[in-house]
Amino acid sequence: MRRQYTHVNLPACQDAFIRRAAAYGKPMIGVHFDGRPISSDAADEHLDAIVEAFTPAKFGAEAVANVLLGKYNPSGKLPLSVAHNAGQIPVYYNHPNGSGWHQSPSIGFADYVDCPHRPRYCFGHGLSYTSFAYSDLTIDKKEVSPFEKLTVSLRVKKHRPCRRHRSGAALSPGRAGLHDPAQ
Repeated sequence: MRRQYTHVNLPACQDAFIRRAAAYGKPMIGVHFDGRPISSDAADEHLDAIVEAFTPAKFGAEAVANVLLGKYNPSGKLPLSVAHNAGQIPVYYNHPNGSGWHQSPSIGFADYVDCPHRPRYCFGHGLSYTSFAYSDLTIDKKEVSPFEKLTVSLRVKKHRPCRRHRSGAALSPGRAGLHDPAQ
């Protein structure tokens, strides 16, 4: 029987496993195969990396193995924010009525009593074996009407190449189509 949870955390037995495995002092990577954001203090404190594999489908395990073995350079960014616990939900930057997490000083408190006000991982968070430097951002208009075209351009330069990977991808978490004029 399939069960639903009202919390966003890993089951206590999995948190306990992470804590016990961390005692060995070896590097650890966690992989979340899930259909919703998962939050864990133990994972955040003890894992060297977390690979988020939202509902990975038929070739998901192979794709994750390729990332873990260094055959593929991960470049995905979170399409949502991950809360510390269910009491923070909704936790997105443009929450209506001025209650977005980034406005904590303006709403009278910096943190909740039992956890930070900010999400555990913000929208757009994501790491790669390669890093990029962004510069020369230009926007062709200060204002646009609905459905009007807006052109945004910027320079992207590989900042810190990984020894093993010659290529990398710089993905924008925004909902915009990116066009490479070189192609």
